[in-house]
Amino acid sequence: MTKRDFFRVLIKSIGLFFLISIVLTNFPLIMTLFVSSFEWQMFLRFSGGIGFLLLIYVFLLVKTDRIIEVLRLDKGFDDSSFNLGNLTKLSLVQLAILIV
Repeated sequence: MTKRDFFRVLIKSIGLFFLISIVLTNFPLIMTLFVSSFEWQMFLRFSGGIGFLLLIYVFLLVKTDRIIEVLRLDKGFDDSSFNLGNLTKLSLVQLAILIV
């Protein structure tokens, strides 16, 4: 596994964590306030929340290579790859969950 792949998995797992936590915690609250009384302020909050979710999706899940390039995460290492042992998909997901 290369350093770039490791940081790609790490950034995508953090993006998924933020996305799921926002959807499961904030949107039910906003929807109940939006349904109980229609006000423009609730509509603006709801559209702002959707916009924030789209930003998280675009930057952390789609543009991960761009983030790695801008922050230079894969530069400055002695080796271009590293060995984590016998790494399967399940253990990689467990590692990502542990890091998040």
